[in-house]
Amino acid sequence: YQPIRPPRLQSEDPFLSLPEATVRLYRDAGDTESARKEQDCALGYYREMLAKPIDPLLVAQALVRMMRVELELQKWDAAFQSLDRLESLVKRTPGLAEIMPELQFSRARLLAATRKDPTEAIALMDRVQVDNPESPFGARALFEAGVLLERIGKKPEALDRYRAVATKYSDRLDVAPVAAFRRAMLEEQTGNWEAAKNTLEPLPVQYPLSEAAVEAPMAVVRRYVRLGNKDAAEAALVKAVETYRGLIARDTTTSWGAIYRWAMARCQMAQNDWGGALETVDEMSKKDIGHPALGQALLEAAGTANRHNQKDRARKYLELFLATYPKSPVAPDARRELGELEEALARSGAGKEKSSET
Repeated sequence: YQPIRPPRLQSEDPFLSLPEATVRLYRDAGDTESARKEQDCALGYYREMLAKPIDPLLVAQALVRMMRVELELQKWDAAFQSLDRLESLVKRTPGLAEIMPELQFSRARLLAATRKDPTEAIALMDRVQVDNPESPFGARALFEAGVLLERIGKKPEALDRYRAVATKYSDRLDVAPVAAFRRAMLEEQTGNWEAAKNTLEPLPVQYPLSEAAVEAPMAVVRRYVRLGNKDAAEAALVKAVETYRGLIARDTTTSWGAIYRWAMARCQMAQNDWGGALETVDEMSKKDIGHPALGQALLEAAGTANRHNQKDRARKYLELFLATYPKSPVAPDARRELGELEEALARSGAGKEKSSET
Protein backbone atom coordinates (compact mmCIF):
# COMPACT_ATOMS: atom_id res chain seq x y z
CA TYR A 1 0.00 0.00 0.00
CA GLN A 2 1.38 3.40 -0.99
CA PRO A 3 0.20 6.14 1.40
CA ILE A 4 -1.78 8.91 -0.26
CA ARG A 5 -0.45 12.45 -0.38
CA PRO A 6 -2.64 14.52 1.95
CA PRO A 7 -3.91 18.01 1.04
CA ARG A 8 -1.94 19.46 3.97
CA LEU A 9 0.69 18.38 6.46
CA GLN A 10 -1.66 17.60 9.35
CA SER A 11 -4.04 15.50 7.19
CA GLU A 12 -1.98 12.35 7.47
CA ASP A 13 -2.81 9.08 5.74
CA PRO A 14 -3.93 6.83 8.65
CA PHE A 15 -1.76 4.01 7.34
CA LEU A 16 1.37 5.88 8.47
CA SER A 17 0.27 5.59 12.10
CA LEU A 18 -0.34 1.84 12.02
CA PRO A 19 3.22 0.72 12.92
CA GLU A 20 3.25 2.84 16.09
CA ALA A 21 -0.32 1.82 16.90
CA THR A 22 0.77 -1.83 16.79
CA VAL A 23 3.59 -1.06 19.23
CA ARG A 24 1.08 0.51 21.64
CA LEU A 25 -1.22 -2.51 21.41
CA TYR A 26 1.57 -4.89 22.40
CA ARG A 27 2.62 -2.61 25.24
CA ASP A 28 -0.94 -2.43 26.53
CA ALA A 29 -0.98 -6.22 26.54
CA GLY A 30 2.24 -6.31 28.56
CA ASP A 31 4.18 -7.93 25.72
CA THR A 32 7.35 -5.81 25.73
CA GLU A 33 9.30 -8.23 23.54
CA SER A 34 6.80 -8.05 20.68
CA ALA A 35 6.51 -4.27 21.13
CA ARG A 36 10.27 -3.96 20.67
CA LYS A 37 10.18 -6.10 17.53
CA GLU A 38 7.36 -3.97 16.13
CA GLN A 39 9.46 -0.86 16.67
CA ASP A 40 12.14 -2.39 14.44
CA CYS A 41 9.44 -3.23 11.90
CA ALA A 42 8.21 0.37 12.05
CA LEU A 43 11.69 1.66 11.28
CA GLY A 44 11.98 -0.80 8.40
CA TYR A 45 8.64 0.32 6.98
CA TYR A 46 9.48 4.03 7.12
CA ARG A 47 12.96 3.47 5.65
CA GLU A 48 11.57 1.41 2.78
CA MET A 49 8.97 4.08 2.11
CA LEU A 50 11.62 6.83 2.10
CA ALA A 51 13.82 4.87 -0.31
CA LYS A 52 11.26 5.48 -3.08
CA PRO A 53 10.60 8.74 -4.92
CA ILE A 54 7.56 10.19 -3.13
CA ASP A 55 6.00 13.59 -2.60
CA PRO A 56 7.92 15.90 -0.18
CA LEU A 57 4.89 16.10 2.11
CA LEU A 58 4.90 12.32 2.52
CA VAL A 59 8.67 12.37 3.02
CA ALA A 60 8.25 14.87 5.85
CA GLN A 61 5.52 12.84 7.55
CA ALA A 62 7.47 9.58 7.29
CA LEU A 63 10.66 11.25 8.56
CA VAL A 64 8.83 12.72 11.56
CA ARG A 65 7.45 9.33 12.53
CA MET A 66 10.74 7.54 11.92
CA MET A 67 12.60 10.10 14.03
CA ARG A 68 10.14 9.60 16.91
CA VAL A 69 10.80 5.86 16.90
CA GLU A 70 14.57 6.41 16.72
CA LEU A 71 14.40 8.76 19.70
CA GLU A 72 12.37 6.23 21.65
CA LEU A 73 14.87 3.49 20.85
CA GLN A 74 17.77 5.82 21.75
CA LYS A 75 19.27 5.45 18.28
CA TRP A 76 20.90 8.85 18.61
CA ASP A 77 23.04 8.85 15.44
CA ALA A 78 20.12 7.72 13.29
CA ALA A 79 17.85 10.32 14.90
CA PHE A 80 20.39 13.09 14.19
CA GLN A 81 20.53 11.98 10.54
CA SER A 82 16.73 11.98 10.24
CA LEU A 83 16.58 15.38 11.93
CA ASP A 84 19.16 16.91 9.59
CA ARG A 85 17.40 15.47 6.56
CA LEU A 86 14.06 16.79 7.77
CA GLU A 87 15.40 20.27 8.51
CA SER A 88 16.90 20.47 5.04
CA LEU A 89 13.59 19.42 3.51
CA VAL A 90 11.62 21.99 5.56
CA LYS A 91 13.93 24.84 4.53
CA ARG A 92 13.50 24.16 0.81
CA THR A 93 9.82 23.16 0.77
CA PRO A 94 7.02 25.73 1.20
CA GLY A 95 4.24 24.59 3.54
CA LEU A 96 6.39 22.57 5.93
CA ALA A 97 7.33 25.38 8.31
CA GLU A 98 4.83 24.15 10.94
CA ILE A 99 7.10 21.14 11.56
CA MET A 100 9.85 23.43 12.87
CA PRO A 101 8.77 23.47 16.58
CA GLU A 102 8.97 19.67 16.72
CA LEU A 103 12.35 19.74 14.98
CA GLN A 104 13.74 22.23 17.49
CA PHE A 105 12.30 20.24 20.37
CA SER A 106 13.73 16.98 19.03
CA ARG A 107 17.17 18.57 18.56
CA ALA A 108 17.08 19.76 22.17
CA ARG A 109 16.22 16.23 23.31
CA LEU A 110 19.08 14.80 21.28
CA LEU A 111 21.53 17.33 22.72
CA ALA A 112 20.36 16.51 26.23
CA ALA A 113 20.78 12.78 25.60
CA THR A 114 24.20 12.92 23.98
CA ARG A 115 26.06 15.65 25.88
CA LYS A 116 27.18 15.70 29.47
CA ASP A 117 26.37 19.38 29.89
CA PRO A 118 22.67 20.05 29.18
CA THR A 119 23.06 23.86 29.16
CA GLU A 120 22.65 24.17 25.39
CA ALA A 121 19.66 21.81 25.42
CA ILE A 122 17.97 23.82 28.18
CA ALA A 123 18.51 27.07 26.28
CA LEU A 124 17.04 25.52 23.14
CA MET A 125 14.04 24.18 25.09
CA ASP A 126 13.40 27.66 26.47
CA ARG A 127 13.66 29.14 22.99
CA VAL A 128 11.19 26.61 21.59
CA GLN A 129 8.64 27.67 24.21
CA VAL A 130 9.21 31.40 23.71
CA ASP A 131 9.06 31.18 19.91
CA ASN A 132 6.11 28.75 19.81
CA PRO A 133 3.97 29.37 22.92
CA GLU A 134 0.81 27.97 21.28
CA SER A 135 2.46 24.83 19.92
CA PRO A 136 2.16 21.52 21.80
CA PHE A 137 5.95 21.39 21.64
CA GLY A 138 6.18 24.74 23.41
CA ALA A 139 4.47 23.22 26.43
CA ARG A 140 6.59 20.08 26.29
CA ALA A 141 9.78 22.10 25.92
CA LEU A 142 9.00 24.17 29.02
CA PHE A 143 8.42 21.01 31.02
CA GLU A 144 11.52 19.24 29.69
CA ALA A 145 13.64 22.27 30.52
CA GLY A 146 12.46 21.86 34.10
CA VAL A 147 13.40 18.18 34.09
CA LEU A 148 16.90 18.95 32.81
CA LEU A 149 17.40 21.71 35.38
CA GLU A 150 16.23 19.38 38.14
CA ARG A 151 18.67 16.74 36.92
CA ILE A 152 21.66 19.05 37.37
CA GLY A 153 20.51 20.24 40.79
CA LYS A 154 19.12 23.65 39.83
CA LYS A 155 15.93 23.17 41.82
CA PRO A 156 14.71 26.80 42.02
CA GLU A 157 15.02 27.15 38.23
CA ALA A 158 13.26 23.81 37.71
CA LEU A 159 10.46 24.93 40.02
CA ASP A 160 10.06 28.09 37.95
CA ARG A 161 9.52 25.99 34.82
CA TYR A 162 7.03 23.63 36.51
CA ARG A 163 5.05 26.56 37.91
CA ALA A 164 5.04 28.19 34.49
CA VAL A 165 3.56 25.01 33.01
CA ALA A 166 0.75 25.20 35.58
CA THR A 167 0.13 28.84 34.73
CA LYS A 168 0.34 28.72 30.95
CA TYR A 169 -0.63 25.14 30.09
CA SER A 170 -2.95 23.88 32.84
CA ASP A 171 -5.22 22.37 30.17
CA ARG A 172 -2.42 20.39 28.53
CA LEU A 173 -2.98 16.93 29.97
CA ASP A 174 0.26 15.55 28.54
CA VAL A 175 2.44 17.87 30.66
CA ALA A 176 0.39 19.71 33.31
CA PRO A 177 -0.29 16.79 35.71
CA VAL A 178 3.28 15.48 35.75
CA ALA A 179 4.66 19.02 36.04
CA ALA A 180 2.43 19.61 39.07
CA PHE A 181 3.59 16.36 40.67
CA ARG A 182 7.28 17.10 40.11
CA ARG A 183 6.70 20.60 41.43
CA ALA A 184 5.30 19.13 44.64
CA MET A 185 8.27 16.79 45.00
CA LEU A 186 10.69 19.69 44.62
CA GLU A 187 8.70 21.83 47.05
CA GLU A 188 9.03 19.06 49.61
CA GLN A 189 12.76 18.68 48.94
CA THR A 190 13.31 22.40 49.42
CA GLY A 191 11.56 22.34 52.80
CA ASN A 192 8.13 23.65 51.84
CA TRP A 193 5.93 20.67 52.73
CA GLU A 194 2.75 22.72 53.12
CA ALA A 195 3.07 24.00 49.56
CA ALA A 196 3.83 20.48 48.36
CA LYS A 197 0.80 19.06 50.15
CA ASN A 198 -1.41 21.81 48.76
CA THR A 199 -0.19 20.90 45.28
CA LEU A 200 -0.63 17.13 45.73
CA GLU A 201 -4.05 16.89 47.35
CA PRO A 202 -6.09 18.48 44.50
CA LEU A 203 -4.39 16.47 41.75
CA PRO A 204 -6.86 13.53 41.71
CA VAL A 205 -9.70 16.03 41.21
CA GLN A 206 -7.87 18.30 38.75
CA TYR A 207 -6.37 15.55 36.59
CA PRO A 208 -8.18 12.26 37.39
CA LEU A 209 -6.97 10.49 34.25
CA SER A 210 -3.26 10.81 34.97
CA GLU A 211 -0.39 9.06 36.71
CA ALA A 212 -0.09 12.14 38.92
CA ALA A 213 -3.60 11.52 40.28
CA VAL A 214 -2.62 7.95 41.11
CA GLU A 215 0.74 8.79 42.71
CA ALA A 216 -0.24 11.93 44.64
CA PRO A 217 -2.08 10.20 47.54
CA MET A 218 0.80 7.74 48.00
CA ALA A 219 3.33 10.58 47.95
CA VAL A 220 1.63 12.01 51.04
CA VAL A 221 1.78 8.59 52.71
CA ARG A 222 5.50 8.20 51.92
CA ARG A 223 6.22 11.62 53.40
CA TYR A 224 4.78 10.63 56.78
CA VAL A 225 6.46 7.21 56.66
CA ARG A 226 9.84 8.88 56.14
CA LEU A 227 9.17 11.13 59.13
CA GLY A 228 8.17 8.15 61.27
CA ASN A 229 4.73 9.69 61.90
CA LYS A 230 2.75 6.46 62.07
CA ASP A 231 -0.63 8.02 62.89
CA ALA A 232 -0.41 10.52 60.04
CA ALA A 233 0.72 7.77 57.64
CA GLU A 234 -2.22 5.55 58.59
CA ALA A 235 -4.65 8.45 58.20
CA ALA A 236 -3.14 9.23 54.79
CA LEU A 237 -3.59 5.59 53.74
CA VAL A 238 -7.25 5.69 54.72
CA LYS A 239 -7.68 8.90 52.73
CA ALA A 240 -5.84 7.38 49.76
CA VAL A 241 -8.18 4.37 49.66
CA GLU A 242 -11.17 6.74 49.78
CA THR A 243 -9.65 8.79 46.95
CA TYR A 244 -9.20 5.72 44.73
CA ARG A 245 -12.72 4.52 45.47
CA GLY A 246 -13.99 7.94 44.43
CA LEU A 247 -11.99 7.87 41.21
CA ILE A 248 -13.37 4.41 40.38
CA ALA A 249 -16.95 5.51 41.11
CA ARG A 250 -16.47 8.67 39.05
CA ASP A 251 -16.21 6.68 35.80
CA THR A 252 -16.75 2.93 35.96
CA THR A 253 -15.91 2.44 32.27
CA THR A 254 -12.54 4.20 32.00
CA SER A 255 -9.43 2.14 31.33
CA TRP A 256 -7.89 3.98 34.28
CA GLY A 257 -10.08 1.87 36.56
CA ALA A 258 -7.44 -0.88 36.53
CA ILE A 259 -4.75 1.55 37.68
CA TYR A 260 -7.00 2.97 40.41
CA ARG A 261 -7.86 -0.51 41.67
CA TRP A 262 -4.22 -1.59 41.72
CA ALA A 263 -3.27 1.58 43.63
CA MET A 264 -6.05 0.87 46.12
CA ALA A 265 -4.85 -2.72 46.56
CA ARG A 266 -1.33 -1.45 47.29
CA CYS A 267 -2.72 0.84 49.98
CA GLN A 268 -4.73 -2.02 51.48
CA MET A 269 -1.58 -4.15 51.61
CA ALA A 270 0.23 -1.29 53.35
CA GLN A 271 -2.64 -1.21 55.87
CA ASN A 272 -2.17 -4.97 56.44
CA ASP A 273 -5.67 -5.41 55.05
CA TRP A 274 -4.53 -8.29 52.88
CA GLY A 275 -8.05 -9.72 52.65
CA GLY A 276 -9.35 -6.45 51.23
CA ALA A 277 -6.38 -6.25 48.88
CA LEU A 278 -7.07 -9.73 47.49
CA GLU A 279 -10.74 -8.85 47.02
CA THR A 280 -9.66 -5.80 45.03
CA VAL A 281 -7.41 -7.98 42.86
CA ASP A 282 -10.31 -10.40 42.38
CA GLU A 283 -12.36 -7.48 41.07
CA MET A 284 -9.52 -6.60 38.72
CA SER A 285 -9.51 -10.19 37.48
CA LYS A 286 -13.11 -9.72 36.37
CA LYS A 287 -12.93 -6.19 34.97
CA ASP A 288 -9.36 -5.56 33.82
CA ILE A 289 -8.27 -8.64 31.87
CA GLY A 290 -5.35 -7.76 29.61
CA HIS A 291 -4.40 -4.54 31.37
CA PRO A 292 -0.70 -4.42 32.37
CA ALA A 293 -1.64 -3.37 35.92
CA LEU A 294 -3.50 -6.65 36.36
CA GLY A 295 -0.34 -8.62 35.62
CA GLN A 296 1.56 -6.95 38.44
CA ALA A 297 -1.46 -7.23 40.74
CA LEU A 298 -1.81 -10.98 40.12
CA LEU A 299 1.84 -11.62 40.95
CA GLU A 300 1.64 -9.58 44.16
CA ALA A 301 -1.65 -11.24 45.10
CA ALA A 302 -0.16 -14.70 44.54
CA GLY A 303 2.68 -13.91 46.93
CA THR A 304 0.31 -12.44 49.51
CA ALA A 305 -2.09 -15.37 49.33
CA ASN A 306 0.79 -17.84 49.63
CA ARG A 307 2.20 -16.07 52.69
CA HIS A 308 -1.22 -16.31 54.36
CA ASN A 309 -1.51 -20.04 53.63
CA GLN A 310 -4.05 -19.68 50.80
CA LYS A 311 -2.02 -21.73 48.36
CA ASP A 312 -4.94 -22.74 46.15
CA ARG A 313 -5.89 -19.09 45.72
CA ALA A 314 -2.27 -18.22 44.98
CA ARG A 315 -2.17 -20.96 42.34
CA LYS A 316 -5.25 -19.51 40.62
CA TYR A 317 -3.66 -16.07 40.47
CA LEU A 318 -0.54 -17.49 38.84
CA GLU A 319 -2.56 -19.57 36.38
CA LEU A 320 -4.53 -16.50 35.34
CA PHE A 321 -1.32 -14.50 34.98
CA LEU A 322 0.27 -17.10 32.71
CA ALA A 323 -2.89 -17.49 30.65
CA THR A 324 -3.20 -13.72 30.17
CA TYR A 325 0.45 -12.70 29.86
CA PRO A 326 2.27 -15.77 28.45
CA LYS A 327 5.02 -13.64 26.86
CA SER A 328 5.74 -11.51 29.89
CA PRO A 329 9.47 -11.29 30.78
CA VAL A 330 8.63 -12.67 34.24
CA ALA A 331 6.51 -15.56 32.92
CA PRO A 332 9.33 -18.12 33.52
CA ASP A 333 9.52 -17.07 37.19
CA ALA A 334 5.74 -17.35 37.48
CA ARG A 335 5.82 -20.87 35.99
CA ARG A 336 8.50 -21.90 38.48
CA GLU A 337 6.45 -20.50 41.40
CA LEU A 338 3.35 -22.24 40.08
CA GLY A 339 5.22 -25.55 39.94
CA GLU A 340 6.37 -25.13 43.54
CA LEU A 341 2.83 -24.32 44.64
CA GLU A 342 1.43 -27.36 42.86
CA GLU A 343 4.01 -29.56 44.55
CA ALA A 344 3.12 -28.08 47.94
CA LEU A 345 -0.60 -28.61 47.30
CA ALA A 346 0.05 -32.18 46.18
CA ARG A 347 2.02 -32.91 49.36
CA SER A 348 -0.70 -31.29 51.45
CA GLY A 349 -3.37 -33.36 49.69
CA ALA A 350 -1.41 -36.57 50.20
CA GLY A 351 -1.02 -35.77 53.89
CA LYS A 352 -4.72 -35.15 54.31
CA GLU A 353 -5.55 -38.36 52.47
CA LYS A 354 -3.21 -40.37 54.69
CA SER A 355 -4.69 -38.78 57.80
CA SER A 356 -8.19 -39.69 56.61
CA GLU A 357 -7.21 -43.34 56.06
CA THR A 358 -5.76 -43.52 59.55
